[in-house]
Amino acid sequence: MRGAARAVGAFALRDLAERQAFRYALVLDLAFGILNLVTFSLISRVVSVPDTAELDGASTYFSFAAVGIAFMLVIQSAAAGVAQRVRQEQQVGTLEALVAQPVAPGTLALGLTAFPFAFALVRSAAYLAVAALFLDLESANADWLGVIVILVASGAAVTALGIVVAAMTVVVPQGQMVGRLLVFALGFLGGAYFPVSQLPAGLEAIAQVVPTRFALDGLRATLSGSSDWWGDLGLLVAFGAIGLPIALLVFRAAVRLAVRRGRL
Repeated sequence: MRGAARAVGAFALRDLAERQAFRYALVLDLAFGILNLVTFSLISRVVSVPDTAELDGASTYFSFAAVGIAFMLVIQSAAAGVAQRVRQEQQVGTLEALVAQPVAPGTLALGLTAFPFAFALVRSAAYLAVAALFLDLESANADWLGVIVILVASGAAVTALGIVVAAMTVVVPQGQMVGRLLVFALGFLGGAYFPVSQLPAGLEAIAQVVPTRFALDGLRATLSGSSDWWGDLGLLVAFGAIGLPIALLVFRAAVRLAVRRGRL
């Protein structure tokens, strides 16, 4: 266990070092996210005021949408980053070298996804802080400790998603595109940009069980000062506890399949 933790930490430090070498890209990435928030802030001023009972405690549409934008924008970026990293490792031949090392596939999967998703959650918190300080996000009653707890709990659930995206990229060249579509679907069904009550009945039923819904509902509850986020926290922990082992098994199977097919 200690050796696996060191290996995961080594992967994360490697990715951090590479990210620091492209500081301007990081600044542009953060600026892109803030511009998205500004755009939705301006749009919210010209749309009709919805029934706040459907906005999960948010007083305005922007307060509702800002949470979805901040969370899904960085999760989409992180998932794409994981897929791009795996594809790059595969193309230059370093993925084969990593697989050949005495490192379990599960440890390799956690190492490849550790930094992108940890950094994504930090960016989510930063975007929410910017929206609260400089835009129209209502946060006077926010429970910021609860925000951090929900983000951390979301980490395991979204890391499982990243590992599945990595597994798809190992097996098929189109894994990156499939991963993007998967993340978009989870944001669409999770209520990132509009209440799930607006979905058709069949899709609304599916939306009740996607992990992004519980992450977004929990974040909105903490920002509104409600104590209803404890249930969402418990469900996120359950998703992480169940989903992460399954995702590791999927990645292990993908590596074995890629070896049989000659892709590794």
